[in-house]
Amino acid sequence: MGAEGIDYDKLAEEELRDLQPYDDKLEAKSWTWPTEGKFANYYKHWMLIHCAYYQFFVVSRISFERNPEVWVVYLDFYMNLVYLFDMVRCMTEPFVKDGRMVTNRKQIIIHYLKGWFIWDVYCFFPLSYFCYTSVWELGGKNDIQNLLDLNFKRLPRFYRIMLMMMMVRARGTMRFFQNLLKNLDFKIEVQNLIQTFVILVYILHVAGCFWNAASEGDIYHYTNWIRKNELSDSGLLKQYVASLYWATVTCTTVGYGDILPTNKYELFWAMCIIVFGVAIFSYILSDLSSKFSEITRSNASNQERIQQID
Repeated sequence: MGAEGIDYDKLAEEELRDLQPYDDKLEAKSWTWPTEGKFANYYKHWMLIHCAYYQFFVVSRISFERNPEVWVVYLDFYMNLVYLFDMVRCMTEPFVKDGRMVTNRKQIIIHYLKGWFIWDVYCFFPLSYFCYTSVWELGGKNDIQNLLDLNFKRLPRFYRIMLMMMMVRARGTMRFFQNLLKNLDFKIEVQNLIQTFVILVYILHVAGCFWNAASEGDIYHYTNWIRKNELSDSGLLKQYVASLYWATVTCTTVGYGDILPTNKYELFWAMCIIVFGVAIFSYILSDLSSKFSEITRSNASNQERIQQID
């Protein structure tokens, strides 16, 4: 009770009671995408499949796709529907900032708009459809006019670059993959081992596919390692195996020298792999060895404890 006879405690209770409906409305408006629970796990597993499509299959398309098949066009339309739904997640999923979980809807949307929004919108461009409907004979040697006409058959290198940029959709692959391993109840040592091994295989896959793509960099002279090694008439699988073989012997510094660069694009990619790829591959390979050592030590320690108990 105050000096003027006002009960401030009762007044505070009434003010809080009046504010309660407003708080409830705020809670109702601040729904965020669930990050835990069955739905969140199932959704992450589902998105892992689609991210793997961009990580592995789209990389192969960059290398081997000359003219997209009609089923690829339909598949890309389906992927657009999937990632249109995923944009809802991006606009409602909480994120961590300065060690604090941000759940405010407005801040989440602003964070997404400043980040990946433009890239995600770009990925909805029906690139494979325009390439499928392009006609070589209707184009010319003027690349700007070919681009304005969306004649991507006349722009094979630009088509590959645009296809490569769409791989931003795969940015959540490792996070979804780690969640899968966690749900499978693997030991942390085994999880790290599997992750390292998958990264190792993926590096070889990318290096090999881009090596094959470099063979078509010189589109007017047709000088490349495929023709030199008489693989022009072989199937795509045989070319992929040969590309993977080159990537393996190069990244492991074996370098047999049976497959060599023959044009400037192949030479540039070979130099990139020698300088950067070998260093990254060696680091990951040593990390893989240490993971094996950790598992061996852990198993030996467990066996020793079991013997002590017995």
